Amino acid sequence: MKRISNIINLNKAAHLATLTLLWLLSGCSSDDGPTISITAGQQVVTINGINDCNTSLGDGTTLLIDIPYTTSMSLNITQLRITTTVEDGSSQEGINTTIVVTSDNIRWATCFTFGTQAWVEYEVRLESDTG
Repeated sequence: MKRISNIINLNKAAHLATLTLLWLLSGCSSDDGPTISITAGQQVVTINGINDCNTSLGDGTTLLIDIPYTTSMSLNITQLRITTTVEDGSSQEGINTTIVVTSDNIRWATCFTFGTQAWVEYEVRLESDTG
């Protein structure tokens, strides 16, 4: 009987520790200032020609990409953090600071060599000078 009561006491202690941890975590709050939200629309890709640029892999195609966006406050978008994924599943991350920014649109370009890849996917994160 003593063993069962020890197990029960251990379970009660574990529950108490868990509840204390949850209470401490829920009690934490931070006031980092106003919440800033950015809503990016769907990217629009324009291709003006085929094999009109060069990469280390050979001739490529320039993709002009426009991203419409809105923000809750005036932000100075300074760069894009881009993850490129191609059909075979390989991906690459990079930062693009060569962008044209207006109050509601961002335009960037890339020279892409498809090779044997049938598609390319870009995940783009907008970043301001304040992070």
